[in-house]
Amino acid sequence: MGSSNLYLDPIVVPMVSGSRILDVACGFGRWGCLLTTNAWESRYLSGKPLEIVGLDGHSDNVRLARRFNVYSEVIEGLIPPLPFPDGAFDTVLLIEIIEHLHKDDGMYLISEAKRVASERVILSTPNYPAYRDGHETMTGYNDLEAHRSYWSRHDLSGLGFRLYGAGWAKGGPRFQKVLHRIRLKKWYDSVLCSNLSSLSRSFPVFGDSTVAVWSRG
Repeated sequence: MGSSNLYLDPIVVPMVSGSRILDVACGFGRWGCLLTTNAWESRYLSGKPLEIVGLDGHSDNVRLARRFNVYSEVIEGLIPPLPFPDGAFDTVLLIEIIEHLHKDDGMYLISEAKRVASERVILSTPNYPAYRDGHETMTGYNDLEAHRSYWSRHDLSGLGFRLYGAGWAKGGPRFQKVLHRIRLKKWYDSVLCSNLSSLSRSFPVFGDSTVAVWSRG
């Protein structure tokens, strides 16, 4: 995973719990940077230094993420499984990663994330089928950027996750063509979607992405 949508930031960051964080498919290091420059209550209550470990399967991503010096360690490796013992981290992040795996591998990764998380697993994924091939990124061509599966809200709630919406669904290709034809696409994308995105948090059906949170106990 290379990057993620900005609308995920204010939802995901406050949900992170504890001082030991695993960022699976850390990509360019976005979440490591965000978490080291934003504070949340549990970090201060714990009184412990922040430890963020990144894991990514693309070697150029790993090299870039290491350069930021925000991770305690950045490990190169394909997933699943996760090469860590049970309960090794307080929170495990699976941000924009499960859609990059076939469904069986995604299920395995989620079970592995639950195994190594002592408190919480936070994941996000598109709220619609978004299949695609690998493509060029800022670190070169990456076949791992392909989207190989779609995860519905029903799939995630059935796995014990609490769901939130992020962003506002922009509609299908036909709807987008109509907006373009009547010259409202720019206004819809930049104004209306931005103003409505806060509503999707409580009504995930309207979200452009789904944020799913699993808590132990």
